[in-house]
Amino acid sequence: MICHMATAPCPESRRYDFPPLWAVPVLLVAAIGAIFYVGPTFGALSFVAGLFLIAWLQRRADAYLRDRDSAE
Repeated sequence: MICHMATAPCPESRRYDFPPLWAVPVLLVAAIGAIFYVGPTFGALSFVAGLFLIAWLQRRADAYLRDRDSAE
């Protein structure tokens, strides 16, 4: 790849980014399913903790997708 210094810096290859863009929603749904499956086993407190974990995962996934979108 040829980059010109006067126009903009070379964009780094995003080919090997992990997780790939298509996998982010799949991983998020799988994590939510695992939390709802395991949550009742440990009681109501773990269910509340699971809800906070789901909110945190959703924010992280949204930030990852927005970062990927703005980098392209």
